[in-house]
Amino acid sequence: MYDERTPVLIAGGGLVGLSMALFLGQHGVRPLLVERHSGTANHARTPGYNPRTMELFRSCGIEDAIRDADDWPVDKTGILWVETLAGEEIGWLEPPEFKADLSAFAEVTPSDWAVCRQDRLEPVLRTHAERLGGDLRFGTRLVSFEPDPEGVTVVIEDRDTGARRTVRADYLVDAEGTKSEIRRALGIEHVGAGVLDHRVSIWFRADLSQARRGRGVVLCMVRNPEVTGALRVTTGDQAALTVSYDPAKGESPEDFTPERCVQLIRAAVGVPDLPVSVEMVSPWDLAAGVAQRYRQGRVFLVGDSAHLMPPAGAYGANTGIQESHNLAWKLAFVLGGVADEALLDSYQAERRPVAELTMHETVARWRSWFAAGPHPGPDAEPVQLADDLGLMFGYGYRSAAVLAEKDTEATEATGDTVATLADPREPTGAPGVRAPHVWFAESVSADATLVSTTDLCRSAFVLLTDVTGEQWRRAALLLRDRLGVPLDCYLIGPGGDLRDVEGRWPDTFRIGAGGAVLLRPDGFVAWRERGRHPDRVHEQEHEQTLERVLRRLLHPGGDTS
Repeated sequence: MYDERTPVLIAGGGLVGLSMALFLGQHGVRPLLVERHSGTANHARTPGYNPRTMELFRSCGIEDAIRDADDWPVDKTGILWVETLAGEEIGWLEPPEFKADLSAFAEVTPSDWAVCRQDRLEPVLRTHAERLGGDLRFGTRLVSFEPDPEGVTVVIEDRDTGARRTVRADYLVDAEGTKSEIRRALGIEHVGAGVLDHRVSIWFRADLSQARRGRGVVLCMVRNPEVTGALRVTTGDQAALTVSYDPAKGESPEDFTPERCVQLIRAAVGVPDLPVSVEMVSPWDLAAGVAQRYRQGRVFLVGDSAHLMPPAGAYGANTGIQESHNLAWKLAFVLGGVADEALLDSYQAERRPVAELTMHETVARWRSWFAAGPHPGPDAEPVQLADDLGLMFGYGYRSAAVLAEKDTEATEATGDTVATLADPREPTGAPGVRAPHVWFAESVSADATLVSTTDLCRSAFVLLTDVTGEQWRRAALLLRDRLGVPLDCYLIGPGGDLRDVEGRWPDTFRIGAGGAVLLRPDGFVAWRERGRHPDRVHEQEHEQTLERVLRRLLHPGGDTS
């Protein structure tokens, strides 16, 4: 017998696990999350969240709360190479990717970068996940799990009292991180370059204001005879020094005693008598790899359980958050009886290729920016790095949850599918791509509220058509009631529901008068039909076409007749 039941049990309460709980709550699913630590993060990791991630938080209504949670003082872009923080500057490392044209981002998204310390972001995610009904239990560890064809039986333990409970979950989401015991128990390995470096991060407090000399430095690479590493300066007197160690030389994390840590910090800062308080020493491996599979029966991997990426642009955290969003709406639709369980196979088909491409890109960036040192030699090979816009917004999906434009057939996806990137500034509106960002107004008044395409996609499918597509709207309303599918429909144009503020809608989605485009809850284009003269199309044909589309999307492999 079970002590309790839950539709989804999330193991791990870090950034990705909390995001998973938040996104499930957005769809009306109340998950149980267990996290062995007693609270959210207490150190300032992963400060950067890219515009695509912020779009997802925007869809939950917490974008402003995240921006208000922290004020990381990033006054100058790039990374500073120094001999010591207080001493000589070697030079600013300023890759073009750090100088991205903000106007280019404005073309493709309503959101912007957010700089928020992890110890400030996680409480925001926790608060809103709990507000949406999530049961978040910190100080609780997952002891064991037994999956079967119908669900997963999980034993959890309160770390304070030792009390154990047996939970029956329909699905288990592994967000335990790089050392996931769930992934290992399933026999799923990471495939990729593997461990690139062994490191320790030394978290400390010290007054670095004099050494900073008024510079807006948040990260500098230190290289001198006594220490080589990365010095991250946060707010107030908080900071962290990350250095490498070599097990092949007999070195280990145990070598980093409090006395040695103080010595290394002083050598990096360049102040021999600097008062330092060491708070924590965290060993970790800088590694690259992607899990062989993202799903095994009723268990799913997200975040660092699913992939390992070098810290070069915070893509590991951002990719994990975006994975949780992709999985959340699919779980919600299956749990709600709207879709067959086969829809969940599209999670791996869509997200694993993206993680693999991103992993390779972060390895290239790490080697180009950091591993080569401040002055790469003349024999160093040039590294071609993907454009940030393309890496964030230019990938497409091929899976059963995307329908090609011919005969509404699902696009073919295999285990060998490789993600490719396109320039999001040249949108096509084709099935499988993220819906292009277009500004709409909710009324004709000059001060009307502006909404982006991405704002329309929250917890339902969205059908967009112009004012000549009234037959599509009637079909959508009929099918929403008959099939129980969360589905919204908007007519765009004079007299419609939304006004095309910039006149970009027709060219951006390329459907023509009387055509229609169906967006998924994650904002990706699921299906598109070019316009046909409405007088030549029987109204029933719209209903039949849309019903066939929805059935193919939500019941892949099933009878869609």
